[in-house]
Amino acid sequence: MAVAEGRVLGFSLEEIAENLIANSLALADKSLSSSVFYTSLLDIVSEETGLSKESVKRIHHAFHWGLVLSDYAPLYLLGPTKVGDEPRVCLKPEDVLESIEFYRDKILDKHGEYISERLEKALS
Repeated sequence: MAVAEGRVLGFSLEEIAENLIANSLALADKSLSSSVFYTSLLDIVSEETGLSKESVKRIHHAFHWGLVLSDYAPLYLLGPTKVGDEPRVCLKPEDVLESIEFYRDKILDKHGEYISERLEKALS
């Protein structure tokens, strides 16, 4: 059964997407360095969904594309202020944010097949 049609460790693809998005928004509100942000995100999503950190790492690119690089992105990277510092992952002002379901639908519409394929490979 394809991931998109079924459940992964008891979660639908939509639920996994919502978890990753909600945790991304919560972490970005803390304005963490990019490495701390992504390490923390992998840890939290893995713990909450039961997916291995490696599986979460395989799918996070699609969420990065949607949450940081798209026209509707709720997150942005704030460049380092000193040489050797990392960029920080930040949350845009609340008045421009959409619902988690909005971001889920946008990301899955564009990258759902990619995410499903990556999860299938990770779980096989």
